[in-house]
Amino acid sequence: DINKYMQNYSRHFYSDKKNWRRWRNYKRKLFSNYSDIDVNIEDLSILKKDDSFIVNFRQKYISDQYSDYGIKRLYLYKDTEDFKIIGEEWEEAGTLAEGESGKIKSEQEKKEKAVQSLTVEGEIKDFLDNWIKSWESRDINKYMENYSKSFISQNLNLRKWRKYKDGLFEKYGRINVDIEELKISKNENDFIINFKQKYISDDFSDYGEKVLYIHKDDGKFKITGEEWEDIKPFFAKEKEGISNGR
Repeated sequence: DINKYMQNYSRHFYSDKKNWRRWRNYKRKLFSNYSDIDVNIEDLSILKKDDSFIVNFRQKYISDQYSDYGIKRLYLYKDTEDFKIIGEEWEEAGTLAEGESGKIKSEQEKKEKAVQSLTVEGEIKDFLDNWIKSWESRDINKYMENYSKSFISQNLNLRKWRKYKDGLFEKYGRINVDIEELKISKNENDFIINFKQKYISDDFSDYGEKVLYIHKDDGKFKITGEEWEDIKPFFAKEKEGISNGR
């Protein structure tokens, strides 16, 4: 049941270069191709930090046409009362053991770092989700709450950025923003967020790569800078003005 299966996955899910939508399409094809699917797990271990979890186990998968055995790792995030999978990793049995000595000083340290990374990733995704919602709702006050007082992009400081965005919010009655292929780099309290972004409004659309520079201060994320590079797919419309993904 693809619908019940995907209810276990977060909309922020990303694994093996697949976001939630692509993962759903991929699994739907497998469900259609294979019958009599049987999954067994063993050696379950769970690591927890705040609302984030890493679940490790050995998995045996058998269907009418295919079978495999290996180590699976699920990255879970608890949102309100529900657990959601935001990432998966898979290794064929034996791959991890071969050459493990000398490559990993401490498996426990590695897992703890992964939990910390998972927690930060979840926080970043929540921040981006709120940023996009305020953008799509054209609420200039909530939108600008995501930006640092020291923000600057394309020679626009915070005041000029607000004026520019306020003009676009007034101009367009509908704004839709989708992002994919999210990558996060961290250096203490500074983050570089890369993703591909599709922007669609009443009479303008574009697609490209965006980079957000984010600083975390007193537990709050603030955007300190933005960069944009057009990819220009077939649906993009040329417009005069600043090129920054609107």
